[in-house]
Amino acid sequence: MKEVRISLPAWECHDTVELVDALTQMLQGEEAFVDARFTVASQQMGFRCEDCGWVLASETEPVGLRCPKCGSIRVGVIDDGEVDVSLIPA
Repeated sequence: MKEVRISLPAWECHDTVELVDALTQMLQGEEAFVDARFTVASQQMGFRCEDCGWVLASETEPVGLRCPKCGSIRVGVIDDGEVDVSLIPA
């Protein structure tokens, strides 16, 4: 069985059931996706302290994040991920 793998940034507010339903309906008539199984995975995100360079990978959006190394509140997103849809052949 073929697999359609959907990879999403973890902290984006996605309703995975609705997303899979929408993709299934959209791809329903496409021969390549007939009888495919849909799976959803979360991507980690990357954050970096702008003062000392400390880096964190996280599966959830930090709230009120302070750098544990220097205490700075100047922590920014360095990799917010992208939505990726891949067809894995059987």
